[in-house]
Amino acid sequence: MDTFRLVPAVITDTFEEMQERLCVANQFADRVHLDIMDGLFVATQSFHNAAQIATLSCPVELEEHLMVFKPDRAIQDWLKTPAQRIIVHFESSHKLDDVFRAIAAAGKKGFVALNPGTPVEFLETIQEPIDGVLAMTVHPGSYGNPFIPEVLTKIQEIKTKYPQWEVGIDGGISPETLPQVLDAGVRWIVSGSAIFKDPEKSPQEAYAALKEIAAQYLQQRA
Repeated sequence: MDTFRLVPAVITDTFEEMQERLCVANQFADRVHLDIMDGLFVATQSFHNAAQIATLSCPVELEEHLMVFKPDRAIQDWLKTPAQRIIVHFESSHKLDDVFRAIAAAGKKGFVALNPGTPVEFLETIQEPIDGVLAMTVHPGSYGNPFIPEVLTKIQEIKTKYPQWEVGIDGGISPETLPQVLDAGVRWIVSGSAIFKDPEKSPQEAYAALKEIAAQYLQQRA
């Protein structure tokens, strides 16, 4: 069976809630995705104090998704946090090469996120080596935005052009959309509301249910 990584996404307004959710997710997931929003790049603002995040007491494997304006201005602060994987938006800065150079120098992995409307061709402007792409299958900014299936075609194009990259998706994952994503060959899948906002299941139960759907689907295709 293909390797599959479901990564729960955490969005919170306070450090205390963020740490609590990260520690909860750490009990059932081997990596957690932290959404950082400054209220400038996207309209929504989440907790985004890099200095406090650097003091996390939960030993979680962390990837940080920086939905922030001009990350080149503060990348050194974010590199001091525990995250070993840093995701920055293509649309957020004209100095992405500076950002990815700094990430690589810190011994961490750098990924670029693409909004649904950003063409794959724009990736050619990045000169520094990167580790992969996180394709947004929603318009970023909050939990629960609708899934945009047309992005799956973009993912196929990325995987064809850049077979050496890890390619993931973020947004709109549900029991209904998960098979489509797996069909597109995606194995790094970020999900927030389907895990933390299910009215009938705990986060652990919702996570396990999605993992089971993926396991059964991939076994049938094997």
